[in-house]
Amino acid sequence: MGAILNPSKKTSKYYWDSCIWIDLIQRIESERIRPIEFVFELVQRGEAQLNTSAITLAEVFKDDPKHGDRLELSGGEDISFEDYIDRYVTVLNVTQAVGIIARDLQKNHSRLAQGGCGDAIHVACCLYYNIQVLHTFDGGLLSLDQKLECSNGKKLIICKPQPPGKQLEL
Repeated sequence: MGAILNPSKKTSKYYWDSCIWIDLIQRIESERIRPIEFVFELVQRGEAQLNTSAITLAEVFKDDPKHGDRLELSGGEDISFEDYIDRYVTVLNVTQAVGIIARDLQKNHSRLAQGGCGDAIHVACCLYYNIQVLHTFDGGLLSLDQKLECSNGKKLIICKPQPPGKQLEL
């Protein structure tokens, strides 16, 4: 099941796994890109909050002679990944508490242990900071959809970004 918080609510919060950023930077031409661009545009208009962890800054590296690390905004403006992060994204700190949650997740969920500490940190950030929707294309993470609880007791929805018209009211 996929989920997008109601875009009419200013409190809509998403967390993007590194693979979402990489697809956006690579400007892939597939059915995956339109839902990513939809959320990207919501954030640019201030209709949603986008979150990622500080580890994403290390994981997202694209040395592409055509695009580099550039993101194309809806108005045609071309900015770097880091400038976009500075302008539109809340970067969540990987604190001691987040690290402990990530370690426990790896101990208790073989899918997270197989994916390495990066995946566990992404999930731990969502749980700790109460970001209820994690967008990813990672099959290991998708298998944990609604199996984990955020600090506020709500289930963590782990899903692929959904195109307009397929939103789920939370």
